[in-house]
Parts: sequence; C-alpha cells; structure tokens
Amino acid sequence: MSFGTKLQKLRKEIHLSQEELADKLSVSRQSVSKWESDKAYPEMDKLVTMCKIFNCTLDDLVNEELTDITKMNKTKNHLNEYIDSLLDFITKSINMFGQMKFLSIIKCLIEMAIVVIILLIISMIVGSILSNIMTNFLAFLPYDIKNIILDIGEGIYFILSFILAIIILIHIFKIRYLNYYEFNYDGNEVDNTTPKTIKKSSEKIEKIIIRDPHDRPFAFLAVLSKLVIYFIKFIIACFLTLFVFSLIAFIISLVLLIFLQFKGVNVFGLIIMFMALIIFNVQVMEIFYNFIVNHQNKVKRIFIILLSCIIIGSIGLSLTFIELRNYKIADSNELVNLKNHITYYHMNSEIYFDYSEIEYQIDDSLTDDEIILNLKYDNHFLNLKPEYYNNVVTINQYNTAYDLSYISKTIIQDLKNKIIREYYFDNEQIIVKANKNNISQLINRVKQLYYTYEIKKDDGNIVLRNYGLLKEEGPSLENNE
Repeated sequence: MSFGTKLQKLRKEIHLSQEELADKLSVSRQSVSKWESDKAYPEMDKLVTMCKIFNCTLDDLVNEELTDITKMNKTKNHLNEYIDSLLDFITKSINMFGQMKFLSIIKCLIEMAIVVIILLIISMIVGSILSNIMTNFLAFLPYDIKNIILDIGEGIYFILSFILAIIILIHIFKIRYLNYYEFNYDGNEVDNTTPKTIKKSSEKIEKIIIRDPHDRPFAFLAVLSKLVIYFIKFIIACFLTLFVFSLIAFIISLVLLIFLQFKGVNVFGLIIMFMALIIFNVQVMEIFYNFIVNHQNKVKRIFIILLSCIIIGSIGLSLTFIELRNYKIADSNELVNLKNHITYYHMNSEIYFDYSEIEYQIDDSLTDDEIILNLKYDNHFLNLKPEYYNNVVTINQYNTAYDLSYISKTIIQDLKNKIIREYYFDNEQIIVKANKNNISQLINRVKQLYYTYEIKKDDGNIVLRNYGLLKEEGPSLENNE
C-alpha cells in the first residue's frame, strides 16, 4: 500500500476531511490532496504530527509493507475515541449552558422535553402494535411459555427504545444547539465556516451562531448504534430461521404434490404455486443473509426474481381455483368406511346400555322382546366390544395403531373422485334399536342412574349423552335439536 493510499485510509477511519487534517497540520487542503495522490511527500515534522493524530509509529506510517495499522491498536484506539468523544460532549454542553442566557436555557430544556414526549408517544404506539402482533403470532404456545417470551420481548424492546431515544435526543441536541454555538475564551469569535478567520472583539466574551459543514455524530453514540444494529440483525436472523423451516415444509409439500400427480390427482396448479413459493422463499433468505453479513444485494436481479415468483404463483393459484370448481364437499355427518357390527339382546325391565353417547332409534317392526345393538366403526383404527353382565351392556373401546397406508389410500381415492371431507378415522356410532315402548324404558333406566343430556333429533331419534353416575337423584338435561 502506497503512502498516499495509507494516508487516505487512516484519515477516513478517524472521520477527518482533507480540510480538517490540513488544519491540524497547518497546511493547505491542496497539500493533503497531493500527498494522498502520491504527487508530493510531507516533511518530517508533518509526518511526526500525523503519527500523533493517527496514533501510530513513524514506521507504521511510511513503511509500505504494513497495511493494517488501525487493526493493531483497534481496541485501544476505539476505547480512547469513545471516551474522548463522551468527555468532549459533556465539556461542550457545560460550556454552552454556562454562556447561555437563562431564557435560552429554558427554551432548550422545553424543546428537549417536547422531543422526549414525542419519542415516548411513538414508542408506546409501536410497542402496542408489536405486542399485538407477537401475541397473535405466539397464540399456539402454552400460556406460561407465551407470557415468558412476551415479557422477555417487552424488556428487550424497552432497552432498545431507550437506547434509540438517547441517540435521537443527543443528536437533535447536538445539531440544534451544540453545533450552533462556538465559544472563544480568548475574546475572539471563531467562524468555522471559513478556516482561520479570526475577528478581534472586546474583552467581553461573546458567542456567535455557526453551522459546522463537516458535522458528524459523536463517536460514543456509535456504541449505542451498534447495539441496535446487532439486535436488528438478531431479529432478522430469527426470521431467517423461520424461513429455513418454511423452505423445508414447502419442499416436503412439493414432493407430496408430485406424488399425488403421479397417482392421478390433478394438482398441477398447486405444484406450480409451491415451486414459486420455494424460489420466493430462497430469495428472501438471500436478502436476509446479505443484510446480516453486510453484503450488497443485487436489487435488479432480486426484483426480477420476486416479480416472476408472484406472477408464476398467481398462475398456479388460478389453475388451482379452476380445478376446485369440480370438487364437491361431503356432508359432515357422512363418516368414512364405518362397518356395522350387530348384536341382538332380549328385553327386560332391568337392562340398559352404558356408553358415553348412544343414539336410540325407534323401530316398531321389532317385538317387545327384541333389542338390536349396532356398533358402527372402522376396524382399521378402532375396536368396540359389548360385554353383557348383570343386565348391563357395557361397550368397551380398544384403540389400534393407525394404518397410514390405509389412510393415504382413502384420501387419494377421495381426491380422485373429487371429494373433500373431514376425516375422523377413529369415529364411531352406537345405535340401539327397539320399538317405541322399549326405547322409552331403556332411556328412563339410564336417566335414573346417570347424569344425562338428551337431544331429540328431527327424525324422531334420541341421542343420550352419559356424564357419570348420579350421587343423588336429580333431573336430567334435555334439549331439542
């Protein structure tokens, strides 16, 4: 690295303009420009002064083999810079208030108070919006876990909003007041807009209002700014993680859709839509990743890809809606593949049926001695066995392992037939049939022993729900449907 290139790099790293460096070295800006373009070389006394300004050795400055001076003393330089900047801010503020009139001080404090109130209102509005979003987003979590996450989020938001408020308040204070006041304790008024302009004045210390054309924020604010930036990157990284999981879900869904397409189910529109979603997801992940690692995004390429994904996805969604017009929705009461398992019983005055929900159907073709118990269930997932003991028919339920092959074949067959339904593979129906007189006796017998809820259906059948044995005799609940 040449001396000129190194000088320019060091000057920019400590946020100095050519004019500011020239002032510190008591030379013209043109001289600094010639040094940085390697058209001239500074004298030894200027090199020594530069070493003090850049906090480096003379060998570091002039030796072309050493190209990373700042990193060797990075921690020390930055810490000194932050401390000096904070002390400089405090000193300037104290000096400014010491020279201001009382009314000017009151005006300054009122303005800063108004800024604080505005920032507080904005913070409360944004906090309320974010709280509602997070509450809805975490609704699927258990109550205690959700509250812990929300409390942590509120704490982090409070800290970040406080840091941002400090940064904004100090910066407004700086550009509104500190940058407008320059005090000369030797009795001179200094105008920073024109270098080396000195106006003699009376012994009375005066102030003049100026604007610094090379204004830059205090270095100690950079620490707070970095904390905010790192937190934003952390939030983006969390969203990136969510997009990684969504990408996995989209890929799995795409594979299943391709499988259905080969099985004869027309899901071509969904395949197109999910392919667009995968590409869109990958592109968003790239944007987030580049933000986290400070890489530049290729805006034109990103815009073209995202726009193409939206167009292709819209085409796939349109094809899907067109295909859905050919589907029919099955009746919610229509259960899948329920088989009848019938058992006959003899009627007597003490017999009754014990199960959580039983439908009693009147069949006057049956004699006074006949009772039919019909258990309807899918034996791929459920097994019901009636047991008769001491005039009580107890229906026991035994769950079996789900047959995934059977489930997939059932769903695929419905899709081929263009049927959409709700699937309750472990559902069952318990039906007791008898003539009207026997049905009335059976229901009354159950009501004498259990808490019940009765539903009278439009077809005349009665559904009786059993809620447990009665501790003492009491009326049952009835409802007409």
